[in-house]
Amino acid sequence: MSQLENISAAFVSARRAGRALPEFPGTVPTTLEDAYAVQHASIRAWGEPIAGFKVGGVAPDFADRFPAHRLAGPVFEHLVQTVTDGGTVDVPVFKGGFAAYEAEYVMRLGGLDRLDGPVTTLEEAAGYVTALHIGAEIASSPLFTLNALGPGSIISDFGNQAGVVIGPEVDLSMLMRLPEIEVVTVIDGAEIGRATAAPAKGGPLDALQFLLNHIQTLPDDIALPDSPLLSSGAITGVHASGPGTTSTITFGQLGQFTINMTATAATNHETPTT
Repeated sequence: MSQLENISAAFVSARRAGRALPEFPGTVPTTLEDAYAVQHASIRAWGEPIAGFKVGGVAPDFADRFPAHRLAGPVFEHLVQTVTDGGTVDVPVFKGGFAAYEAEYVMRLGGLDRLDGPVTTLEEAAGYVTALHIGAEIASSPLFTLNALGPGSIISDFGNQAGVVIGPEVDLSMLMRLPEIEVVTVIDGAEIGRATAAPAKGGPLDALQFLLNHIQTLPDDIALPDSPLLSSGAITGVHASGPGTTSTITFGQLGQFTINMTATAATNHETPTT
């Protein structure tokens, strides 16, 4: 196997086994092309339908080496859970790896058959949203240092993705008014973050625009559902935590829910045979 294939195989194996990795399995990719090549190989190997994508940011320290302000990772069907207003859900993460709570807006997209070129404005991007929810992404990787190593590392391991929680639906009229809502993240009883979604560039609609352009670059053999999900970026921050912790996330008057992090177990997702 090539070096990129070896990286993919190591991450996929660790995720299937529910075990941590002591170090990055090889040399961290130094280009977006190589990092996404690893991710695409892992998507094929994982053998489970994609439900959507998470979008995160590229840290300024890496901007000179990775000419993109955003990055994406797949969300597989088994990683999507729903929670009611005031409800609680358990999300498994990698013990000994990286794990974090991220309060996010989750969008359901539609009309992707209309995509035939660059999406150049936030208003155009908003036209592809068919439903809006409050929610959260649970970032987790078998590799504790994944984020610290930068975008080449993060993209290589499914964008550091381990779960998307879909909370109560929000009227679509709020889509252009998300900066009005104060979001509060509490972990184990202590307030960890309080913020509103960034307006325009840097906010959820910016993540949406990025994803609409990103999915047009995917290889033809990576299939998407007709109405994929978008987990659109951390609002109060990326709050590192681990199994045994609990977070309550409140989106102003839009709703509140609680997430318990548990330790992940081995999965039975295998490479499909032909």
